[in-house]
Amino acid sequence: MTEKTKNGIANLTFTFGLMLAGMTFINAAHASDLDANRFQWNTLTYSATKFLMSLDTHVHFERSAAETASAELLSVPEGDAVMPAASEVMKFTLSTEIMGRHTETSLWMNPDATVLQRNTVRTGKKERFKALRFLPDSVYTSRSRPANKGEEGTPYSQWTNTSGNYDEIAAAEQDLPLTKAESLFYLVAASDLAKVGDTLIAYVYEEEGTVQVQLKVEEQVSLKASFIEHSSEGDRKLSEKIDTLRIRVSASPYADNTSGAEFEFLGYKGDIDLFLDPQRNVVVQVAGKVDPVGAVTIKLKEITYSK
Repeated sequence: MTEKTKNGIANLTFTFGLMLAGMTFINAAHASDLDANRFQWNTLTYSATKFLMSLDTHVHFERSAAETASAELLSVPEGDAVMPAASEVMKFTLSTEIMGRHTETSLWMNPDATVLQRNTVRTGKKERFKALRFLPDSVYTSRSRPANKGEEGTPYSQWTNTSGNYDEIAAAEQDLPLTKAESLFYLVAASDLAKVGDTLIAYVYEEEGTVQVQLKVEEQVSLKASFIEHSSEGDRKLSEKIDTLRIRVSASPYADNTSGAEFEFLGYKGDIDLFLDPQRNVVVQVAGKVDPVGAVTIKLKEITYSK
């Protein structure tokens, strides 16, 4: 396997952890349509294989009281950060491991998917921590990494090579309900996308500028799925054809964005297809192209229900 291919697979893993990070929210007119009660799962496990290498990613969802979530949010040196706007905060945590690199990404957001904060911790090779804390007109970024060999392998809270800076959100984008890519599974599961033609628009915050993302139901597709369900009634292994909705994800720079920001999701560039099981409101497959390895398909392997 060439070094270029290895780096491509590693980038897929890292971005998958960030995944679920570059996205911004649906059109404000649709904010009230999101409802976390539309799905009952709280943990998903996905797997992909390419060039005899496997990638496993765990997605965990939880609803926490605003007071509890507020205590987890980063305090910023200057200004007033965006705080919870409802009694509950939606939190996603994604854990991915491949080639000796472990990435854990956590996203806190309001029920309408507006992002409050995103943390990313990478350990194993090139240990790094990065937090994005959102303010009404800017984003504060906090970074840290081990300052010496003695700090390597320790919790990121003990790393002393730290820095922080503010990035301004363009004036034309400050009124947009911004989110990050980790909210993607929440957006499709909590929305009412149900038939061909249904469309959801999201605005994804990237440091280079905001990206407008369209999620559109293109067709119904029957595909073979094989995964394990964990519930209070026990475990059940399923291997069956599921009638899914193929949702095409396409992105373009926001109208007032001239920076040429590029949207990436799970390492994918260009159009992405999500295959949604409308009965369980869960994405059972993700397909697209990743440079330089080509076509990559991520499949659901396990689902755990909260009830």
